[in-house]
Amino acid sequence: MEDIAAPRCFEIEEKLKQTLDIPVYHDDQEGTAIVVLAGLINAAKVVGKNLKDLRIVINGIGAAGVATARLLFSIGIKKLTLVDIHGVVKADDSDYNKYQRKLAKDINLNISGQTLDNVIDQQDVFIGLSDADVLSA
Repeated sequence: MEDIAAPRCFEIEEKLKQTLDIPVYHDDQEGTAIVVLAGLINAAKVVGKNLKDLRIVINGIGAAGVATARLLFSIGIKKLTLVDIHGVVKADDSDYNKYQRKLAKDINLNISGQTLDNVIDQQDVFIGLSDADVLSA
């Protein structure tokens, strides 16, 4: 799959996986997630930290952000903060689609703060998967 925006890409991928007997790969999702994980594995080694102990903020919870958060969570990274254009993603926020809300619920975020500026200070890693110029001084 290529260049299909969220949330439509999630719906199409689900249907394809149910229908086909071959792997379905959306490079905007899985490709980004794999590359981010590879970088984090190396970065954790370089700074001498346990990968699973990293505190990570992901800014941009579209196709790439959702897939990246899912992959990181599935390998044991539990300290994830998800931020998008409306702020910290919460499971009960109607500004987000059902895939983003489910992810926030599954990750069980207990974050104080509503914006990227509020939450970034407590993080080890910033993963930017959104527009440019989102960080303030």
